[in-house]
Amino acid sequence: MVSLAVIVNLIGSTTTTAGLRVRSEIDHRTYPAGTVVTDEQMAQVQLEPHGFHGDWKYTIRPAKSEVRTDRSKYFLLNPVGLPKSWLV
Repeated sequence: MVSLAVIVNLIGSTTTTAGLRVRSEIDHRTYPAGTVVTDEQMAQVQLEPHGFHGDWKYTIRPAKSEVRTDRSKYFLLNPVGLPKSWLV
């Protein structure tokens, strides 16, 4: 890795032929260490592994009742009871 800024810029320049554009930025905030996610909370996360390298390539599917639309964007509303300090 050259630097965090180089990686973030590389991610932010990602596009697809279908029109996907990615926005990325460095998050300079600090977060509490040692927060434990229980097995029950992890079981509620709907991971859909991809066919190739599904152990590290996957789609996270939110529960339909936990998503609301606002100006054509989707917001995840704490589907697994994460600590409020994790939510932005």
